[in-house]
Amino acid sequence: MNSVDYSRRLRDWIPHRRGPAWGGRLVLGRLALVAIVVGVMLQAIPAAAQNKGAAQVLFEAGRRAAADGDYVTACQKFEESNRMEPAIGTLLNLGNCEEQQGHWATSWLRYTEALTKLAPEDKRYVFAKGKADALEPKIPRLVILLDESVPPGTTVSRNGSPLTVAFGSPMRLDPGKYTIRVEAPEHRPATYEVVLFEGDEERLSVAPGERIRQDPPPGQRISPVETRKANTRRTLGYAFGGAGAAAGLAAITFGVLTFTEYLTAKDHCDHVSGGWSCRDTTGDNAIGKGQTYELIAYGLGAVGLASMGVGAYFLLSDSPSGTTAVSAGRFGDTLGFNLRHTF
Repeated sequence: MNSVDYSRRLRDWIPHRRGPAWGGRLVLGRLALVAIVVGVMLQAIPAAAQNKGAAQVLFEAGRRAAADGDYVTACQKFEESNRMEPAIGTLLNLGNCEEQQGHWATSWLRYTEALTKLAPEDKRYVFAKGKADALEPKIPRLVILLDESVPPGTTVSRNGSPLTVAFGSPMRLDPGKYTIRVEAPEHRPATYEVVLFEGDEERLSVAPGERIRQDPPPGQRISPVETRKANTRRTLGYAFGGAGAAAGLAAITFGVLTFTEYLTAKDHCDHVSGGWSCRDTTGDNAIGKGQTYELIAYGLGAVGLASMGVGAYFLLSDSPSGTTAVSAGRFGDTLGFNLRHTF
């Protein structure tokens, strides 16, 4: 009877139109799948039991630390136990542990998390609700307001952690000191410090720091050395040019004086071969002064031309393009300077 029943069940697994060979392979495949599933379940059961056992050990260690007044260690143990095996009792102990350290916002969060998992008729629900309600007025709140001038892409962090809450909404925080950092593209970061006490509600308006000056593209950058060099050349160019112009005006003045003395000598002297023959001392004086003035005029003229040439060289060499060259040369019957600038 048993063999008949087993054969009938086996035939139910095998489609009649596939043939006996295909049906045998299908049965073996299903049996292998069942074996794999059972093996996985058998491995998962010890792992789950192991986690549960470790969580219980951590929970008991947390209870002992709390009894000894070491709430820092107790919270660490309860936190790890809840991570391995979440439990309402662990959440309630975590809430009490944080409350004893004055972390009222964190304690309130643990109690309210436990409330979401408890039925209203559970006596632990009443306990957690009473604790959360008692903590509510003690919890400090911080409202962060973004200034209207903040650019797109601005980020705000609290003690190094990015803020994801809506700005302008109160945040429940534990009492203590907080550092608010505001960062934005092309701006310097700005840092704000705020200290929260029991029952405080602080409103903090924040904005990034000053805008960072943008550097020109690499091809347009001018180094400080090049800038100082250009300014020095320009200054020297104006200085030599001005001195040359002044010398030129003085040369013209002495040239006029020379011409005046020449006219006087012409009235009192005769021009003879090899020089002048004067009839009186007035002519002799005019000849002497004229020669002196002429020498000074030539000297000032040469200095003026040289100074203006040097000034032009410095000014033209300050040009961003082209080359400038200065060389000695002749100017008529006298020695001068040749100034050449290629654009």
